[in-house]
Amino acid sequence: HVMTSRACLIKGITGKCDCTKPIKIKDKTGAQFTILGDEESHINTVLNSRPTFMADKMKDIYKSGVDGIRLVFTTESGKETENIISMYRGKTEVIKPKLYTRGYLLK
Repeated sequence: HVMTSRACLIKGITGKCDCTKPIKIKDKTGAQFTILGDEESHINTVLNSRPTFMADKMKDIYKSGVDGIRLVFTTESGKETENIISMYRGKTEVIKPKLYTRGYLLK
């Protein structure tokens, strides 16, 4: 994710606090960011406009001394989650998403 906010961004954008439904915002480049709200705490999480993808770099990651990885899923379906896990485990062919980011992982 990109950011977590204790202020209800959803209320600031829509005029009312409805943390039950994700909303999308666009930046000046047209990239869409999803905002997820927590109904109880009203803490909002802003998701990146593109998923972080590193399945094709796992050999390099493990060579660097990393012992394990953590995958975090947000809006993916069950089937998408299964496919991604399978790619990261090396059990299926790695297919890069159409749009993705490496974040700061290769900088």
